[in-house]
Amino acid sequence: MKKWLVFVAILVLLVAHQDYWQWDRADLVLGFVPYNMAYHVVLSMVAAVVWFLICVFCWPRSADEVDFGDESEQAAEDRP
Repeated sequence: MKKWLVFVAILVLLVAHQDYWQWDRADLVLGFVPYNMAYHVVLSMVAAVVWFLICVFCWPRSADEVDFGDESEQAAEDRP
């Protein structure tokens, strides 16, 4: 179920990134930041949170388990 929520969040981000409905806005946020820039700053922060959720919930557990073998055998092979 968690993977589906992350997938839906990615789709929402894809749609939100196409912000054609607000190209004509000239408002200022906090008195000095253009509205479109503030929108994309918030969108970038939300995208970072979604990528974190992807790493937590969708990263395969087997990708973290790397077998390096016996280190003493490798050290013996490296000696001349």
